Amino acid sequence: MLGCHSALTGIRPLYNRLRENDILTRRYFYPLLSTLPMYCTLPSANPANLPVATEMAQRVLCLPIYPGMIDSDLARIIEALRSPLKNSQTPGQALNTTTIA
Repeated sequence: MLGCHSALTGIRPLYNRLRENDILTRRYFYPLLSTLPMYCTLPSANPANLPVATEMAQRVLCLPIYPGMIDSDLARIIEALRSPLKNSQTPGQALNTTTIA
């Protein structure tokens, strides 16, 4: 999973960049279960009670991963992710990768 650094205006620029390179991603924690009709009226589903989950739903993309993935596929994904880093004004500002177990 990849989390966008707060310096980006959300995950859309990264999503678009990867899509331009034929790398399909998806939002990982979206929609939050707490936003579904059967749960959204519960007091515990209030976004104020779920600040981390709410933030992650806006920031995390799931990168391609599948059993048949070959090294060249992985290299293409890595290069597409490195490009914004190389072009960022401050190293580390464009992207922040996070692994969540």
